[in-house]
Amino acid sequence: MTLIYLISIPAIYYFTDVRRPPRWLDFKPFSCRKCLTFWTLLGISLVIGLSFDWIYFMFEGIILAVATTYALYLDQKNKTIKV
Repeated sequence: MTLIYLISIPAIYYFTDVRRPPRWLDFKPFSCRKCLTFWTLLGISLVIGLSFDWIYFMFEGIILAVATTYALYLDQKNKTIKV
């Protein structure tokens, strides 16, 4: 799971913040960094966990996806200027 996490997080950052998604993918799950992070980590952990019957891998991936999304939410909330 660590290798998947270390590859996914920079790739998602590059896709959403550095190089914007193409016009046909410019909607919420693909243009929002925390949404894409959550669904990518959740999807990968569920597919691999269910395919190979690795229950602990699946639960670890779900917890990691939720924790990372919450951390990105807090980071965005703290960096937003309140008017």
